[in-house]
Amino acid sequence: MDNYQILSPCVNDSGFTISNLKKEYRVTVTHDHDVCGIFDFAAKNGKGKEVTSEAEKSLPYDKRTRTFVYDQQQLVDNPEQAAWLNETVSKQKAVFVTKDKELKAAKMEAVEKYGPELTEQKLGADFRVGVPPAFGTNKTPFVRGEVFKVGEYFVGLKTGTKDNVQFFQLVPVSNLLNGADEFKNRWKTINSRFKVGQNVEVRFDDKKKLQEVKSYTPKVKTDTPTNPADATLDTWTRRAEDALEAYDEHKKGNPEVTALAVSVKASQAASSYAHQLHQSGKLPPDGGTIEIPKEFQGKPELEEGFKIGFNDMYHNIYTANEKPLTYKTDEATQDAALDKITKPATAKKRAPSKKKDNKPSVSI
Repeated sequence: MDNYQILSPCVNDSGFTISNLKKEYRVTVTHDHDVCGIFDFAAKNGKGKEVTSEAEKSLPYDKRTRTFVYDQQQLVDNPEQAAWLNETVSKQKAVFVTKDKELKAAKMEAVEKYGPELTEQKLGADFRVGVPPAFGTNKTPFVRGEVFKVGEYFVGLKTGTKDNVQFFQLVPVSNLLNGADEFKNRWKTINSRFKVGQNVEVRFDDKKKLQEVKSYTPKVKTDTPTNPADATLDTWTRRAEDALEAYDEHKKGNPEVTALAVSVKASQAASSYAHQLHQSGKLPPDGGTIEIPKEFQGKPELEEGFKIGFNDMYHNIYTANEKPLTYKTDEATQDAALDKITKPATAKKRAPSKKKDNKPSVSI
């Protein structure tokens, strides 16, 4: 009797619902996205009978729950079967917990890896789990993107962007395997098909089973600079604009834009500025004095951030040079900045600026 009573009734306990009825145990696998656990319950030696409803069977197989019935008297009379069932449930509960941890870890890995890129491009992150549905003129599902994670239960892809959101697809390994042999050698098979950093297109059949995996080359936007120096200049320009906008908001009293936030923006812009000077052959290898761009001069938060960012990038480029850098500003600009600090504000109305935007005019 003790052999089967270990299966205590529970509802949605680590992906399972177990019902202890008068003459039978009903084990319902409620967690989706991976059919591997179901294979264990459906094994012939388990002597369980599947009673999945027709309504459930009409759902995609990776979304339906599966229910298996075990005769209570058989469990009493057959200790080996009872032990097998207990062991299988325990094993699959452990699998569910492992999968859940892997899923959370994959999301964290994506955030850590692509976080700076998302921040720079002002993109949010949206994680989708499973096989995406077929859409448009495509009769069968497919997913396309850069592989960032190859795990035991999920393969992670960085897919497309839309409405300022970067999408990530976490495809269950069970959808990427076909046949008993591939499931038995799942780790070897998956690692032979997917490599981190590879751009792939994965197509599925109408049952969401793997149909094809092939490499593909992402399209390059035509407005993207092809010259590395031009690309870096574009980055400096964009980051400088962001820093200037942040400075303006801070001076307006926006509580969400602190002095530290302004300095961080300026530091990021300065890194691009130093990199651009290096690519154009104008970054002195022996240290010296660096002139702060005119747009940042006279603005303490921007100047301070610029020095930090430029200094860090400079010493990353010239690792052997430990000499400290010095910074200068245009004297007239500096005097004007000091006047703002030391002289009381006047009621004189400021003439409207001819400059319509914050685009930096620094010529590198």
